[in-house]
Amino acid sequence: MARSKRHTKSGPGATVDGVYEVRVYSASIVGATLTVLTGGEAGRFFSVDDSGTVLGRGDEVDITFSDETVSRHHASIALVDGRFELTDLESHNGTFIDGLAVRGTIALPRRCRIQLGTRVMLEWNALDELGVDAIGKLSKALLLDPLTGTGNRLHLEQRLASETSYARRHHQALGLLLLDLDHFKGVNDEHGHLVGDRVLANVGHALTESCRTEDAVFRYGGEEFCVLVRGLDLDSLMQMAERIRRMVAALEVDIDDGCVQVTTSIGVAALDLKDKPDAEQILLLADRALYRAKTFGRNRVERFEVE
Repeated sequence: MARSKRHTKSGPGATVDGVYEVRVYSASIVGATLTVLTGGEAGRFFSVDDSGTVLGRGDEVDITFSDETVSRHHASIALVDGRFELTDLESHNGTFIDGLAVRGTIALPRRCRIQLGTRVMLEWNALDELGVDAIGKLSKALLLDPLTGTGNRLHLEQRLASETSYARRHHQALGLLLLDLDHFKGVNDEHGHLVGDRVLANVGHALTESCRTEDAVFRYGGEEFCVLVRGLDLDSLMQMAERIRRMVAALEVDIDDGCVQVTTSIGVAALDLKDKPDAEQILLLADRALYRAKTFGRNRVERFEVE
């Protein structure tokens, strides 16, 4: 004779008298993810928390989409009484949940697809605390450079876009330092890649330790690093860059017959808020300044100012 399953609402599954108990959790929703499914940004995902999120094409929104069918302030998402709600902000081309048009505010299910305008499709997943923790660990793994412990190129692109939008919304200074370790190929050629990796790891750690909490350090690629700096003018950025240049020059990596030291060239640029730049402009300006530093002899700091 078949035996029925017992059900309870607490604790993990367990076997009692040979019968498996299915125990159900009813964890509350505390966060969510949005994953882009279409277009050139397909694969990008965003974490959504309880602070409120605005989606759109404008510079001052929290999550920005470049698609022209998305309004500047298209829709907002907020956590209200334990559930997420989506509001269409009178967008021109509409907001849709699983194909149905949204009028005003609607409660979001745990999983659905959200369409903004005619071309942007997003996957929505609401999360409890376990889910938020798991996504946080996944994001960290995806966005960190494993050798240096700094952010990677993908993290830089995402952070640069958000910091540029923040700076423009709040009229706050944003600076960027672009570092290139001088003659680093010679380190690899003479001492081997393992020693070169130790040098990179030491530089990444030193940069992270020397920067403020509100700043962010990234490995831009190879022997290049990038530092995003909030709230400092160009002169203060130059002072910060000079301090970092001296710090890198003083680092030592011990090897069997002595130690290895490197120097760095640094390009400095500040966001031009008057020109309404995109996120790539400040990186381009810093790259030009870095080129000047290397052209003028390396192991120096150069700035780039918009004339």
